[in-house]
Amino acid sequence: MKTATRLLIVTFVLSICFVAGLYGQGQDFSAIEIKTTKLADNFYTLEGSGGMIGVLAGPDGVFMVDAQYAQLTDKIVAAIRKITPSPIRFLVNTHVHGDHTDGDTLVRFVKADILMTGDYFRSIGYPNIDRASGGTLNGMLEGLAQTIALCGPQTKVIPGHGAIVDRVGLTAHRDLILALRDKVAPLVRQGRTLEQVVASKPTAEFDSKVPGVGTTGDRFIGQLFAELQASK
Repeated sequence: MKTATRLLIVTFVLSICFVAGLYGQGQDFSAIEIKTTKLADNFYTLEGSGGMIGVLAGPDGVFMVDAQYAQLTDKIVAAIRKITPSPIRFLVNTHVHGDHTDGDTLVRFVKADILMTGDYFRSIGYPNIDRASGGTLNGMLEGLAQTIALCGPQTKVIPGHGAIVDRVGLTAHRDLILALRDKVAPLVRQGRTLEQVVASKPTAEFDSKVPGVGTTGDRFIGQLFAELQASK
């Protein structure tokens, strides 16, 4: 527990409370069930609605990473009670989205060989540069580089959303960003509009390899376009 706390990377927020506020209004949470998965001797993930939750159940209490929506508090607490009767002592929220609080925090559990990234890495859909909250292309790339450097051959990387991956999967995600940046950059230099860049379908060769694409391809191209325009 103390080791995990010391090794929080970047900025972090510690709290013993669940996310409060008005997030998640309008959603029906009554049918949501919490899925618990054991990844190591005393480490579990919880899935419900929103980002993945990490639970480290130690002798001095429970250390959580992310908490999803306040409306799911009772269900999440009940799921944790099935893991351990120990009290929930600490909560780290990795970032500012409604199913989290603030920051871009990487949490490293050394003994379990697990990294939790929050939403600067998602293994579903194309990346999301949260420019409205201060995110940048370079910041995302720097964060991924640091995360890759911390990965060993057996490290489990838990994204904010999507399936758990390893160093290979994380590196492939970083390489996808670089490949799309290098496709969009010359078009920006040529003075193309966003509509023209999107119409050129720069993600076409990758779409079949990215799970849960939806509209995330066009969103990411729009973010890349804005980042590259700003740096001209």
